[in-house]
Amino acid sequence: MTTILNKGQLLETEQMFRDAGEQWPVIIPEEEIRQAAPVGKIFKSDLWVELLDIGRYALNDVGSGSHVHLSLWENGENVFMASGGHSKHGMSKVGEEFMAGVLNHLPSILAFTAPIPNSYDCIVPNMWSGAYQCWGKENREAPLRTACPPGVPNGVVSNFEIKAFDGCANPHLGLAAIIAAGIDGLRRHLSLPEPIGK
Repeated sequence: MTTILNKGQLLETEQMFRDAGEQWPVIIPEEEIRQAAPVGKIFKSDLWVELLDIGRYALNDVGSGSHVHLSLWENGENVFMASGGHSKHGMSKVGEEFMAGVLNHLPSILAFTAPIPNSYDCIVPNMWSGAYQCWGKENREAPLRTACPPGVPNGVVSNFEIKAFDGCANPHLGLAAIIAAGIDGLRRHLSLPEPIGK
């Protein structure tokens, strides 16, 4: 499938691997994602590959997620990440307020990011999509979690992940809902509650 993606000149892939069930996560470079339009079908020679967008196709198996990572940038600098005096959670005040807005509006955001009944088959405990309205540090069960990728100083976070973003969601509307919620957090100077542990 990597060959199909690469030679079809649709997307370059960094890696692809078999996950649980029939899932095949495809890791795409950030630059490619910025330029790519949403792709529903991939064509190469006589082969069609249809992407199954539903979150969970079998209730006896884990689901598939379209998790979204967000950071905030200004003048080429990541302003989500704490710099100088670190905040309590390793992110800047701007980052905390933005993320607090997303957490506050999470039930409403789901109308855009989990748009069909099947979407909610994934948003249950032990499915890594976040069944509760909370956030955590590197907590894969929380619907919002801060991430600390390699190269980021210890104790500092560079972005956060939203788990409940179904493949059936319109990516433009889903991201718009998340950004609007984050902006509301900035305007109202919302605070994050304490994170939930793993």
